[in-house]
Amino acid sequence: MEGYRLSPQQKRLWLLQQAGPGDRYHAQADVDIATFGTAEVGVALDRLSRRHEALRTVLRSPPGVDIPLQVIDERPLLDYAHHDLSHFGASEWTATWAMLRSQRAWQPFDLAAGPLLRADLAALPGGRSRLLLTLPAVCADTASLHVLAGELHRSCAEGPEPDGPDEVLQYADIAEWQHDLLTADETAAGRGFWTEHAPAVPVIEPLPWEQPAAVGAFRPAAAPLRLEADLAGQARALAGHAGVPLRSVILAAWQLLFKRISGDDVLLALVAANRPHDDMAGAVGALAQALPYLARYTKVCSFTEEVARTDRQVQELLRHQEFRDVTAPGKGPVSRLAFEWVDSRHAARDGTWRLVAAAAHAEPFSLCLAGTETSGKLALTVHYNTAVLAEDQVGLVAEMYTSLLAAAVQEPSADCARLPMARRPMRRGGGAAAAPAPTVRGVPPRCVHEIVAEQAIRVPHATAVVAEDGTLSYREVNERADGLACQLRRLGVRPETPVGLLAARSVNFVVGLLGIMKAGGAYLPLDPALPAERQAGLLRSAGAGVLVADPAVVASRRCDGAVLVDPRCAV
Repeated sequence: MEGYRLSPQQKRLWLLQQAGPGDRYHAQADVDIATFGTAEVGVALDRLSRRHEALRTVLRSPPGVDIPLQVIDERPLLDYAHHDLSHFGASEWTATWAMLRSQRAWQPFDLAAGPLLRADLAALPGGRSRLLLTLPAVCADTASLHVLAGELHRSCAEGPEPDGPDEVLQYADIAEWQHDLLTADETAAGRGFWTEHAPAVPVIEPLPWEQPAAVGAFRPAAAPLRLEADLAGQARALAGHAGVPLRSVILAAWQLLFKRISGDDVLLALVAANRPHDDMAGAVGALAQALPYLARYTKVCSFTEEVARTDRQVQELLRHQEFRDVTAPGKGPVSRLAFEWVDSRHAARDGTWRLVAAAAHAEPFSLCLAGTETSGKLALTVHYNTAVLAEDQVGLVAEMYTSLLAAAVQEPSADCARLPMARRPMRRGGGAAAAPAPTVRGVPPRCVHEIVAEQAIRVPHATAVVAEDGTLSYREVNERADGLACQLRRLGVRPETPVGLLAARSVNFVVGLLGIMKAGGAYLPLDPALPAERQAGLLRSAGAGVLVADPAVVASRRCDGAVLVDPRCAV
């Protein structure tokens, strides 16, 4: 069998797919079209398949070999379908199109036989059309989707060039070049950067709100994150004043959100396009890779300083991106938290062709913020794994991020620790409004700690806890509980892990209770009035290896080996 070695990115995806055969690693682009018809788009798709070998490449294994080869077919491997939705109402065609997008994403690909490019063109009311491109992630990354959409537009609008298409760098050639980079003596220094960088990467911890899932389960979904025009403009202005790309401002706020929640360093996966040379910009294939990015926690730091430090670190990682062996993480994720910024230079610039959405899901992230800027418009999307995160939880994260970004760009010199992560309700006159009066409703199907987190967004300064030893607002109790949950997860607390809670009716009791719930643990309340021997026996019988308590309360008591965690330090 004649073929080419898989690229490092393809090999990693192959291994991930074998570990979780039910997972959905795919790439999909949704394009709104104003003027072109079925025949024109069909001809352009055929031309595109002939131009890029990656679109007619299948993966086949020689006898006795586990890892397949890239085998390039001479024929276009294209599945092209047309759908007439022109007689549907707006809500009806929108729902039908969303269902088709989901069906195409979940429909398995035959990587050994093809076709590996699915194209669906739908005629809509008013003469417009929508085009959906779906591929396996081994064939295209997000940047490739932008390239394909741009080339399709030019082909439909201008037709083929008289002298044939300009030369394009083919993916199989890039794959061989990548293998050389990872083995040649001349590139040892570049690879050495990652050898030195790797020890700084901590153990990957679950994100807050994550639910237990089957090992490797990956079911991606997306939620647009809408920013008001003035907020996007303020972020752009801050980037210009700091002399950094807009990407650095957006990323700085994203990492700051999770550093504030955890009170610790945060490991992210920085999804790099991995196209360091100009002739790679127009290539199609799985080139992107996730770079480990460690955002250090600092107690005192302005957002301006955070942005500058973020930009320096990102630039350093990108300078070495081509020397990173993407197969290094094995079958696990680089991180559960990720960030991706896509260059939109290939996007169409007129109103006849608009890229509505484009994303490649090639890494099993739990949560990823993706951004791009096209014609001065900032677009952000939160991608998440539905196997571990619910839609309402992602909505809460998005609202917290938007609030933090707004506060940061308005007061970039302020201490990051003091920037609010929740909107302050405002009167029309501009002053802070009082908390709205409660209304009588049925009990929502959510946990108590989730309701408190929502209240921290809606009414952050409203009083949540009143006790003899003090009071806490919703924002204060939620942030302290988040910090405690992070400590507990680092100690190995997982869903249903028993955790002792020893406290009187106090602020610490509420913080301890919520923190244990946020970590997923099962709390074991211990009455401080009980004899020490009885408390120790309850801990033993429940198998509780962690005890949340004020150290002064247990100074003279036996904990029988339980690790003591002070809720007062969870800030």
